[in-house]
Amino acid sequence: MTEESTPHYADIVLVPLANPETATSLIDLALAIAHPEEGRVIALIVSLGDTENESETIEEIEPLIENYTESEKPVELITVKATSVARGILDVVREQGVDLVVLGLSKPSNGHVMIGTIAESVAATAPCGVLIYRAARNLDFKHIIVPMDGSEDARIAARVGILMGQYYDKPVEAMYVQDSSREYWEGRGRIEATLHDIPGQQMVKRTLVTASNAVNGLLARVDDDDLLVVGFSGRSEWQRWLYGDFSLPILNRAPGPVILTSRPAEPETVAGDYLSRLRGWLNPTLTPVEQDDLVRQGAQTASATLDFTVLMMVAAVIASLGLLLNSGAVIIGAMLVAPLMSPLISFATGITVGRMDLVQRSGLTVVEGVLIALLLSGLIGVLSPSNIITDEMVNRGNPSVLDMGVALASGLIGAYATARKDIPAALAGVAIAAALVPPICTVGLGIAVGNLPLARGASLLFVTNIVSIILAAWGVFFWLGLRPRVVETSRTRQYVSAALVTIFIGILGSLVVREVNPANFEANVEETLQQALEPFSQGELVNFDLVRGDPLRVIATVRISSALLENEITRATLQEEIEAAEQSLTNALDQQVILEVVMQPTLLVDDSRVVISQQLNSTFSPSRLVRFDVEEQGESLLITTVIQLTRQMSMVQVQQKTLTAETVLSSLLERPVSLAVEIDYSGP
Repeated sequence: MTEESTPHYADIVLVPLANPETATSLIDLALAIAHPEEGRVIALIVSLGDTENESETIEEIEPLIENYTESEKPVELITVKATSVARGILDVVREQGVDLVVLGLSKPSNGHVMIGTIAESVAATAPCGVLIYRAARNLDFKHIIVPMDGSEDARIAARVGILMGQYYDKPVEAMYVQDSSREYWEGRGRIEATLHDIPGQQMVKRTLVTASNAVNGLLARVDDDDLLVVGFSGRSEWQRWLYGDFSLPILNRAPGPVILTSRPAEPETVAGDYLSRLRGWLNPTLTPVEQDDLVRQGAQTASATLDFTVLMMVAAVIASLGLLLNSGAVIIGAMLVAPLMSPLISFATGITVGRMDLVQRSGLTVVEGVLIALLLSGLIGVLSPSNIITDEMVNRGNPSVLDMGVALASGLIGAYATARKDIPAALAGVAIAAALVPPICTVGLGIAVGNLPLARGASLLFVTNIVSIILAAWGVFFWLGLRPRVVETSRTRQYVSAALVTIFIGILGSLVVREVNPANFEANVEETLQQALEPFSQGELVNFDLVRGDPLRVIATVRISSALLENEITRATLQEEIEAAEQSLTNALDQQVILEVVMQPTLLVDDSRVVISQQLNSTFSPSRLVRFDVEEQGESLLITTVIQLTRQMSMVQVQQKTLTAETVLSSLLERPVSLAVEIDYSGP
């Protein structure tokens, strides 16, 4: 092991404070670990909304912070508002790029230490090192003892112990406990291997203790004047250390103060440290308590209630009327009322943790809401005096990948707002409703008026949105750290979660490839349209638009020579060819098609020379046009013309007519024109 594998001074140390009596001890510990020149200690107070009690705490802690500031020590006080203390701590860790969190535990009471959910959540979730300080009856200490076992965690503890020894000017002792069956040199070797290459290790006293039990042997050599510094592996090993055979007895039985210190698993190179901070900032992992709360909330909102039914009925009525009125404002009103967010998020939660009971209950609730919307929208469609298909309905009947993007974004914000309690849940509800309520009501209205293609398109949009929302919500929950829990000795929930996610990804992929992706259908239409328009031998297909319905409308724009359009016989032929192309599309697409062709007159090469000749003759009359040449110059044209000038036209008039001809020709030819005029004086 090298020096680079051990922790150095921390740049930013976070100290959450709740008790003014222990604030000084915790801040001093943080200053001992912080870099002496570039380090910064953040004293944090997390506000949960209890203004009166929190104000008293802040008033007591502020003078302590001012004392540090006056002593030119880098300590600052910040206050954040959060839904829980652990969440507030973790958010500050992520946003400030904290290297180490210093947490305090209460003194032992009746021989037991109350760990608490705050310490458990932060130690299990924080993306940085965590130092947990358990105070004692005597807040002062005279010696620092670090248990050794040759592990990397013990090296971390040794480094922290040495830093604290330097800061407090206290002696540091490395202690290894082994049973009597082992040789002296084995234990001594373990100590030396642990301390190897650690800066300041020369000041550490080495002690070998012989005992059959490591805890008893260690505690027999310490008293209430000794500070114990013990290393643990952080998040993945927290439960093992906390409830195992070593850390918990030490916390409960040590007469003096105890420090548990951990490190993050990432390498501590400059690049690794930067990437670690970036990953931590982008990954607001949920604590175990928050994960349990999210699952409990999912269980509570998975089943249909009277409120859900009433809100779904009102949302369906408003959305149906808004679609018939072609009013976006009314449709937005339906989005504000719709309650589909809760069961969908519960469904995604069930998938993420592998809970089939959640998946089944929330799925049935979604089906109930869909049936309510279908029945009410269909009834409104039957009773409506108008069977007009509005633009708002047509938009829902033509699904595309962009609509899927809206659904994915809706699922993201729905899941994120549910997991992050600080975000108003109403935002998530509106987002979910925007992607679901109008399409399902369009299905009901389409069935009511007998427009089955419209109903099919809207139902396709609805199904795609449902799957997209669920997958997006699952992705957010997975990103936030929610995972299936092991059931007894099996991994049933992990397998259930993986299977459900795979199924939904397959469904969404199939919908995108075969149905929702407009590129597939439009490519088929374009190929058929090109073949159908082949009789337009001098025409060119520019673009086309599709209006799905019964029948399907295809609006094609064709660029064709203006000379052909001026011929009545040609126009009649074109109309016959359009009708033939329409029939070809109907046969190829296996559905009724109305083809509308927009003719875009254009000047082809031959037409251009005719136009130029006519315009030059008209402009320079009564002079005679002898000849002209056309030269391409990028996007512009250079026209060189020879004119036989008459006595009735002066050179000033020639110049004026040249400018006029340039302007007119530029407009007619739809490109810049430069006109150069040469005079032929051989005429009369």
